[in-house]
Amino acid sequence: MRYHTCRSTSTQRISAYLAALQPRLTRYAAAQLLPLVTLLGIALLYATPSPGLQPAYVNGAVFSAFDNSLIYNAVIKTTTGLTYRTVAGTFTLRVPPGVYNFICEAPGYTTNFLGGIRATPGSTALVTLWLVPSSTPTCIVEGKLCDASSFSPIADGIIAADLGGAATTDADGYFSMIVPSGTASFTVGAAGYATKITQSLALRPGHTERVIIYLKKKRSDTMTATGLVKNQCSGDKLASARLFSFTGTAVSDKNGTFSLPLETGPSMLIASAPGFQYGMRAVTFTGYIIPPIVSLNLLPSKNGFGLVRGTVL
Repeated sequence: MRYHTCRSTSTQRISAYLAALQPRLTRYAAAQLLPLVTLLGIALLYATPSPGLQPAYVNGAVFSAFDNSLIYNAVIKTTTGLTYRTVAGTFTLRVPPGVYNFICEAPGYTTNFLGGIRATPGSTALVTLWLVPSSTPTCIVEGKLCDASSFSPIADGIIAADLGGAATTDADGYFSMIVPSGTASFTVGAAGYATKITQSLALRPGHTERVIIYLKKKRSDTMTATGLVKNQCSGDKLASARLFSFTGTAVSDKNGTFSLPLETGPSMLIASAPGFQYGMRAVTFTGYIIPPIVSLNLLPSKNGFGLVRGTVL
């Protein structure tokens, strides 16, 4: 009985100690957990999904300038690297909001360029592209654009053929484009590099020609160039034509005039307008004289505006 009494007494003491300790443990746990719960609540608050930036859409169609028919196998490329093939001559692009330049090509046709297409969040931009049939069978030109000193690839460069055809280089400097066969030279440019015109290259119908083009770096000084955009057939001044250089963009006013920055030294200037074939010039400004007015003439590509159709008797 004595042993049992001592054991009961010890148990009672332990129970009393735990009972006295419980409020202290509760207060300690609350003090430790409260900041953790607060931080968790803040984290959940900021982690709650919020409406993101809405995508933009571009809907368009590609027509033949000869008979106004839809071109079923046209390819749409952006200067940002997006490529899409038309379905029954039409296309729908889901793109991040921004301003886009489009290159459109198809076998048997001369490539066209249309710049300054603004895609806004939650909206749909409408684009119509016209391609002029090639005067000769087309071929494919593939190649790579490289730095002349380091031999490293140049991304986002632009290559334009004088016979018709244009392309941009990808992250590895590669490009591919459809060009009418014949003897062609290429105007090539990239931001921070001197624009150059290559030697003539013989292009065989139905063949694939491969080239490597090198560009030299140049000073990044800029100056303001002014110019005039006109209809090549009628001589009329073109309003709302879109101008593109590697240092800026512009839109011609109601008098067809424009002003935009250009890098000194050899530079590339591209003009485009709906219903016209794009125009491109390689220009050179020294930076020490007032630059001359730069004129660009755009050839109408929409049927009924410059194309002659009829019967020869």
